[in-house]
Amino acid sequence: MKRLFRYRNGRILLRYNEAVMENKTHHEIVTKEFNHKTKMSYERFTLGIELAIHTGGRICYGMLEADIQPNERADMISVSLDVTSKNSERYTESLMGEVNSVYKGLPEEYAEAIINSIDSVISNSEFFPQCRISFENAANCEVGSSPYIFGCIAEVMMLILASDQAIEQILEMNIEDFTHYYAGNIRRLHV
Repeated sequence: MKRLFRYRNGRILLRYNEAVMENKTHHEIVTKEFNHKTKMSYERFTLGIELAIHTGGRICYGMLEADIQPNERADMISVSLDVTSKNSERYTESLMGEVNSVYKGLPEEYAEAIINSIDSVISNSEFFPQCRISFENAANCEVGSSPYIFGCIAEVMMLILASDQAIEQILEMNIEDFTHYYAGNIRRLHV
């Protein structure tokens, strides 16, 4: 199931239980555990968010996909990110189209911004789902990607996970409600 939200200067694509990439490439794994009050999480699913926003003559782009599984450990959220040290494999199925500068993988220098966004959302949640979140697939653009963009994408994803609404309900929201509840940080990019 997927939903595309179109803004006047860009798009956000949400995917729920739909594989984004056929070939998963494994590089170096960065892990972090967060101790926090949790609520039980019972299902395994994938959630992907792809963002392409035009700001002041340039395009901000990023894509993250997470495999979310229940965690056996109470009051624990485990996160792992598959990062790469260089761009090598092109990603032609992106919202950007067949642009030569979009690559599969998450640059290792973006991991800290993602972890910080995750930490912020978890810390501001009374309870967070007791889960393991594995970011195995990502895409970045040589020119339009940055730690800030990936931090924004991670924040949207974590706000969705922290929500008491079913993801199917979120995918049915209108663009104003979705932006208000989950993608407010994207507004800073002149959406």
